[in-house]
Amino acid sequence: VSITGNLLGPISENLENLIEMPVGCGEQNMIRLAPAIQFIKYLDTVKPQGAIHLRGKVMKYIQKGYQRQLLYRHPDGSYSAFGPNVDLEEGSIWLTAFVLKYLGQARDLILVDEKSLQQSLDWIVTKQLENGCFPVVGRIFNKDLM
Repeated sequence: VSITGNLLGPISENLENLIEMPVGCGEQNMIRLAPAIQFIKYLDTVKPQGAIHLRGKVMKYIQKGYQRQLLYRHPDGSYSAFGPNVDLEEGSIWLTAFVLKYLGQARDLILVDEKSLQQSLDWIVTKQLENGCFPVVGRIFNKDLM
């Protein structure tokens, strides 16, 4: 039994098991990259005892995950699960938005290409319908990601 004044206190004891090196396809990579970014934001805000030592390791994960995610970027700025060399159709609007959200947050942590982010945003905007909705463009293989 343990008592803590921080709701996330028990989690901080097992943080090392929650954060993994980003690997796999574009979707799997983001499934691991997004929590790593959130973890660093949490560390920088709360500064929990016993978890600060993980910061360097997780920052390496973020950098490697970012570099890996660029493999799945299409020339038009969109992202897909397997990248432009395998996915001959255009990228996924959902995955591109997900990538844009988290790489936008990662700008505070690592060097992220601003032009690349802007191109992804521009691609998403070109897909927006007149009524403000976004159509389903591209595929998502891991529906749990959504």
